[in-house]
Amino acid sequence: MDDLLPQLRAAAQADDSTKWYDVVSDSQVEYVELAIGVELPTLLKQCYTKISNGGFGPGYGITGLPGGHESSWGDLIATVKELRRHEDCEEGYLPLIDWGCGHFTCIDCDDEDMAVTLKDGDFHHEEFDLREFLHRWCRGKDRYRED
Repeated sequence: MDDLLPQLRAAAQADDSTKWYDVVSDSQVEYVELAIGVELPTLLKQCYTKISNGGFGPGYGITGLPGGHESSWGDLIATVKELRRHEDCEEGYLPLIDWGCGHFTCIDCDDEDMAVTLKDGDFHHEEFDLREFLHRWCRGKDRYRED
């Protein structure tokens, strides 16, 4: 198990905005990966199978798999489909955190889990990856991107 998972669980338990969902099975993760054509990062898979099916983390929480926490666009499958309508969206982009008003933090699954932000219709690569992004949330950081 990833050493960040206990920190994530503790941060989620301490956060009043966390919405808890049943964890998912490995076969549910595989179903979603086939549906969206992207292999989820190992850390994210562990979040879904060992902590909660989304609903915790920064912003409005990690977007869950079917039956879990939904972004403003739906579960992860629906959210990926909506994001891919954007002409500059790359196939490996995974919209993970909904900040509202069409602003998402995505993970680029084709580039070492680099964080990418969709804001005001444009994608911006961040200086951190999924692990650092979630680690910052555990440390109570309230800003994840410098404007």
